[in-house]
Amino acid sequence: MNVFQVDHVLLDPADPTLGRCAVVPWDSKYFGFNVGTYTPADPTQPPARGHELAAALRQWMSRNQVELLACQVPGDSNRWMSWLAAAGFAFVDLSLIAFARRLTALPPARVALRPAVDEDQAALLSIAGRAFTFGRYHADARFPRALADERYRHWLRNAMAARCETEFVLVSGPVGAPTGFLHAVLRGDLADLRLAAVDPEHNNGFLGAGLFVSTLRMLADRGARRAQARLSAANIPILNLYSSLGFSFHQAEAVYHLHARPAPPLAPPI
Repeated sequence: MNVFQVDHVLLDPADPTLGRCAVVPWDSKYFGFNVGTYTPADPTQPPARGHELAAALRQWMSRNQVELLACQVPGDSNRWMSWLAAAGFAFVDLSLIAFARRLTALPPARVALRPAVDEDQAALLSIAGRAFTFGRYHADARFPRALADERYRHWLRNAMAARCETEFVLVSGPVGAPTGFLHAVLRGDLADLRLAAVDPEHNNGFLGAGLFVSTLRMLADRGARRAQARLSAANIPILNLYSSLGFSFHQAEAVYHLHARPAPPLAPPI
């Protein structure tokens, strides 16, 4: 199996209306236990057979030894959110797409950036393991913080291995001692900003903003005309930063987690 391929299967082949599930191979590999995702057949309509769906999800988790199952539904789907809560899912995050239609009128670049080199990797992994406090795994009170941090270290390892003409890890600071990074992918004229962090010891309130501005300018020089990023709505400072750079926000999605019982690797319910 390709580690970056999610293979969704019908929860019940006889009833496609129950939706699809998949084991997420990369998170399962990093955490040491299986993590899954559930995709409703129609995220705009609540399940017509809620009790049967809840039982089917638990059975699928048991068959596939899944300890944690995630589900994302539109942020205005109140009836779905009500059903997820009743079925034992816990709300953990609200995610948004930040989107800039035109990368124009950007502020001057005030932070010098360079492509990451192999000598930076140890320091970058240290930053990735200490800098994050938002995202669905960090927001889940039952999920170990150390594992949530480790996920970002793995993310950065993969990003460093994937560097090419259209995928970048851009860093600030000297070789071997970077102070911040931003992982971005250029797809045609669209810049996809995927992961960014500043060393907490160097976070003076200006480096992070400068990192984003310099990255957007560098990507614009390489042909980017638009940009997007998926964000946690709980991360108010980054929302304010994106807004100040001309981004608007779209596609709010409520993120829920369902834990297996008793889910030995995870904390017990509060």
